This record gives sequence, structure tokens and C-alpha cells, in this order.
Amino acid sequence: MLNYRDKQYLLNQFPNIELCREKLFHNKVPNSNFYLTIPKGRKHFAWFRRWKKWNVCLFLRLSNNKRHIEDIKIYNVCFDNRLCYKYGTIFYGTMFNIKSQRFFNVENIYYSLSKDIRSFTQKNKWDEISNIFNKYIKQKSHSKNDVIFGVPIIDTSHDNIRKKIKNLQYELYCIQHRLFKKELSFFNEKIENLVVREANFFVKATLRPDIYELLLMNDGCIEKHNFACIPDYKTSVFMNSLFRKIKENDNLDLLEESDDEEEFEDISPDKYVNLSTTHIMKCVYNKKYKLWKPIKIVNENITDKKIIKKLEI
Repeated sequence: MLNYRDKQYLLNQFPNIELCREKLFHNKVPNSNFYLTIPKGRKHFAWFRRWKKWNVCLFLRLSNNKRHIEDIKIYNVCFDNRLCYKYGTIFYGTMFNIKSQRFFNVENIYYSLSKDIRSFTQKNKWDEISNIFNKYIKQKSHSKNDVIFGVPIIDTSHDNIRKKIKNLQYELYCIQHRLFKKELSFFNEKIENLVVREANFFVKATLRPDIYELLLMNDGCIEKHNFACIPDYKTSVFMNSLFRKIKENDNLDLLEESDDEEEFEDISPDKYVNLSTTHIMKCVYNKKYKLWKPIKIVNENITDKKIIKKLEI
């Protein structure tokens, strides 16, 4: 446990580090050399150094605007004591949790085994990070109070990294675009623009055209959630083919044909809709309308209400 004097002493000892500027954008930057994932969480410096008679890992939490250090704490980390030699080793990254386990996502390095590498290129820095993880850090914990170090998903292909982020166990803030040989600015691509939110619902028709009910699971029971999003003609035709008897869906020429006598005499309100038909359908969340759009029939379980609520945030 560090007291106020300890923290002030450590702040005075901490080297002057200028963080790279991070800029938000909405389209792909053409000249990026590689891409890496940034999770949601608080930014920290992780400083391996000798403190009094112990080799420790200090976590220096940054303010939200990253202009000053708010707090310093010591957490247990599995590491080789050589990381603490002389000026130590300093990483920058994001602290986040999976369930109740703390993780630290390494996103930059400024000192490596006492060597000042602030002026290194990104390529050389990631070579240093790789060497440290191979030799000096073990990615394991002995208790939930420990911190497990890790590196982001990194890829030189924007398409590849978009595919890789689909099934992560933690929330991402952005995909960061970087250059190998420069460290002037990093460009953050907000993750909301990339992630496709999918869920499975029971779907059933109503008497009204293009109105379909979505049902989900809640504590083992099926209950109504909302109405489906039918935003375009293609989706309307697709849903009609599953739930309604509309000849024109299959052949527009039939619009010119007359109904036969049997159809004409049937005045029941549900003569064109199968109200007893239900399908389990995969749906994608439409953030604009805050509704779910059905895309296909699946042979899978219905998504639980708790998961749906998280996806709709």
C-alpha cells in the first residue's frame, strides 16, 4: 500500500513521457501499416522498478484527458526481476476486466530493461515488446487481484482484424491505425462502426403488412420483445415468402392477373398470412431504428434477454 509521500516521490522519479496524439476518424486511413485493438478501460503506465527492498510493478492511472497521473497502485504480476533493473521498464496501455480478472493491454513501451527507447520507431518498439513477453513476463495469475499482461490483436490487414474482433470476451473501444516508422499520431476507428450485433429470436407474423413480432428467452420462458425492423423492399419480400401468401412476391406479372373466385370469396382477415407459423431467425441490430432486422432462418437457440439488453446498449 502506497501512502501520499510514496506517491509523490514516485511521481517525481517518473520520467517525462509525451504520449502520441490520438485522433478519431470514421473512414480507413490509406497509409496505415498495421492495426491493433484497444479495449475499453482506463489508461495506465505500468512501471517495473525497484521500490524500497522489492521488485514491483506500479500502475500509474491517467486522468480521462491523459494530461496527468491520478493515482498509483501496486498489483501482483508474474515477471522476471530483470525488468526492474536500474531505470526499469515502462509500458503504456489499458487496464480492463474479464469477469473479475484484471488484464493490462500493452499498447506502447518507453523504457525496456533500463534502456530509454522513447525515440524508437513503432516497429522497433514492438520487437522489444515481443522480446519481453517471450523472456520476462508470464501471462498467468495466482489470484483475482493479480494483473495479467497481454498484447493487442495486431494485423497488417484491415479486413483481417475486423474478422478477428467478432468473438472477443471483452469490449473494444477502437481499432487503432499506426505506421511502422513514425510515431506522430495514431488514428482511432471507433468500434461501434464495425461490430455487427447479432441475436436469435422467435419470429411470428401479425395481420398488419410488414409487422412481425420478435420473441426471446427470459429465465427459461418465451416472452415478446419488440417488433422486427423491415427497412427495405428486399427484406419485406423475404419475410412475405416465409409468413404470407402473396403471389406477387414470386412473379410481378401476377399483379396483372385477377384473383380466382375462391380467393375473392374468402374475406377472412388472415387469408394471406400464416399466423401459426414461427421461425427461429438470426437478426442484426439496426442502431438507427433501435430494432432488429431478420436476415435468415437458423437452427440455433434463442438468445437470452440479458444478452439482448447488452447488445442494445
